[in-house]
Amino acid sequence: MLSELAHALPLHQALCCFWDEVGGVLTPVARYGGEGGSLADAAHEPTHLGGLLLEVARQRRSLSVNRPGTGFLRIVSGLGDAEPAQLLLYPVQDRGRLFAVLELASLQTFDDEDLDLLADLAPVFAMSLDILQRAEHSAALLAQARAAEENMRQILGAVSEGIWGMDREGRTTFVNPAALALLGYRPDEVLGQSMHALVHHHRADGRELAVQDCPMYRTAQDGQERRVEGDVLWHKDGQAIAVDYVATPVWQDDAISGVVVVCREPAGVAGRESENAPLAARGGAA
Repeated sequence: MLSELAHALPLHQALCCFWDEVGGVLTPVARYGGEGGSLADAAHEPTHLGGLLLEVARQRRSLSVNRPGTGFLRIVSGLGDAEPAQLLLYPVQDRGRLFAVLELASLQTFDDEDLDLLADLAPVFAMSLDILQRAEHSAALLAQARAAEENMRQILGAVSEGIWGMDREGRTTFVNPAALALLGYRPDEVLGQSMHALVHHHRADGRELAVQDCPMYRTAQDGQERRVEGDVLWHKDGQAIAVDYVATPVWQDDAISGVVVVCREPAGVAGRESENAPLAARGGAA
């Protein structure tokens, strides 16, 4: 963007400093035509600027310094170097928000036409910076979400209890390895599917269990935690697995967004080795 400005204006050196509204500091992030090291490490070890640049940021008004002096800045090319005729400190802002401050050095003074063009370009510059900052913020949030997801996956994989999450309609949103191992399913067979229809459709005696009577589904509707002992969940191969479980509502913005079910086999019960009725016998009991 500084390069494009240099083609539109008599610009020979430039520095762009991002403005941090919360911290009230300026951090240099890009330069054009100047000597010195790279600013690539500014994000890791930022150099916060003050003085006139900070005053321009605070007041949000441009400032011009004519003939800043030979010891202040030299504009260098292959043929030689020269003192700048003018130094312009310019706030980049749009709709009341300050995005950056530009420090522009030229071998000639900026005339009214140059300043009008800069005023026209500043909102475009600001919009570009806004898009850039939003993209960086979104990328940072995505990285944090992925890290949190991986951390949660590791936690879910480490616990011995079966953990099953579902939304308010009872569709599976996540399930941990212990629950999959207990019930014989693969992740792709349960995600997005009705938990009740897959593993909680009948009672231990074989009678059908309506979804409206399911404690897990009721928790998703009324937000009341429920602890249930001596229930069964149905294995993929049709065997009933004795379980105790807790159904806990998940709240988001004062509304129920789903339920997390934590289940375990009762102490002393060996799951599929217990005397549980096979699925084929579900309809025989009254």
